[in-house]
Amino acid sequence: MKAFSLAFRIALSFCLIILVGCESTDTGTPVRSNKPYIPKEGKIRVRLSAATARGQVNLSRFVYVFPPLKVDQNKQVVDQLIPQTDAEGNLYWISGIQGALAVKLAIEQSFREQGYTPVTFQALSDSKEDHRVMVVNPYYSGSLPAEDNPTGRVAYTRITVATYPASLDPARRLEVLNQEAISVYFQTDSHLDALNTAFDYSIRNIGVTRQWLMDLSLIKRDLVP
Repeated sequence: MKAFSLAFRIALSFCLIILVGCESTDTGTPVRSNKPYIPKEGKIRVRLSAATARGQVNLSRFVYVFPPLKVDQNKQVVDQLIPQTDAEGNLYWISGIQGALAVKLAIEQSFREQGYTPVTFQALSDSKEDHRVMVVNPYYSGSLPAEDNPTGRVAYTRITVATYPASLDPARRLEVLNQEAISVYFQTDSHLDALNTAFDYSIRNIGVTRQWLMDLSLIKRDLVP
């Protein structure tokens, strides 16, 4: 019980640092194009703004992905991370909002496709090496109206990445990167596909510092929580 209590306190402070840091590392919303985008069914336009620490990062191939947290139209977090324990007493985290697990699974799949290895929170806690695992915090919005036209919807996504010493001391964390994306897609029941596509595109471009625009086909992932 004492060991669990210690792990819980470390994890809780760990997550609080991440959430508090959400605003301080914000690069701002990418500038919109002057021309209105008319979305087509099955397509999405992603405007990505990416910044890495010192412009160049040696990325670990191991990642821990926290459950994504939902934000409102002002990018304020409206979700929370909830601690759980499995039958063996291992600590893990879930989101307070239904549907977040499907987003987390899709993000982990995108990392796998890029050659990364997702690990559990317990594996992160048990690591004996400093900065061995990239800790990923995703954020996402609900489906928002597009200002330019009535046929489009907008999705906001964000990824922050940091690494930690083996002690998980938040004061010794190294902030690796911050990515934000504003995506416009056709007004259908495809918001989850839009989120998956934006996160996947962000993950495929980890390690760069720039802003750019790309038209993509929506990614459909049939991942069952």
